[in-house]
Amino acid sequence: MNVTPTKTKITGEMSLGNHHFTYEVYLLPIPDNHPEKQNIEQDLVRRLGSRIKNGSACLGMDETVARNNITNNLYAAVGFVKNKNHDDAASATLQHFDWCTNGKPDAEKRGKQIWICDLCRITNGIKPDQSPVKVLFSVFEKVVIETLRLKLKHIHLMVKNETPMPAISKEASILVNIYKKYGFSVVAPSECHVKDIYIIMRKPISFRSKRKHKTKRKIAGGKKRTIRTRA
Repeated sequence: MNVTPTKTKITGEMSLGNHHFTYEVYLLPIPDNHPEKQNIEQDLVRRLGSRIKNGSACLGMDETVARNNITNNLYAAVGFVKNKNHDDAASATLQHFDWCTNGKPDAEKRGKQIWICDLCRITNGIKPDQSPVKVLFSVFEKVVIETLRLKLKHIHLMVKNETPMPAISKEASILVNIYKKYGFSVVAPSECHVKDIYIIMRKPISFRSKRKHKTKRKIAGGKKRTIRTRA
């Protein structure tokens, strides 16, 4: 992963299989004294609000909704990933919010969680065998660890389920199975319940890259050792 950070934006590239992706992550809120604050926010509103899938705004998010969410500082970050050689892109937002205990008495609250929200993949033509969604998940996880520096064990997301629980709609079942392949698992309602129409999933945040980096630094100044690693 090649990363070029600025105060408000992280850009880079990532390869997955035989596909190559570019990504952009905007860190929010934009500071009030940033000279491009208004232009950046307007651009994010346009990009989020213009995601058209199956003839309508993806997830019902038009520019009005996007503008309200950004103005009200609901997002910690907004991310975009695109396949460099195919018309295949994914985008989503990050929220740092206590959805699991929202509305409960303060004594029952356990602190904020990090959530992947507003996730949308738009592909024109045949879908490549590597998804930009997987890349976006990986990039967001890195941002949570290294940029936002949130000491959290999991990253969460919600899957909308129109069928009354415990039944699962066909569309929700497809999404749940896809996210399971990316390392997410379903959370029991007793642990986290937002609304009856949402299935909550979460994935452990991996600190493997940091541990490996520290190990290399320690070994560099000492004796040679034989190290075994697991893939």
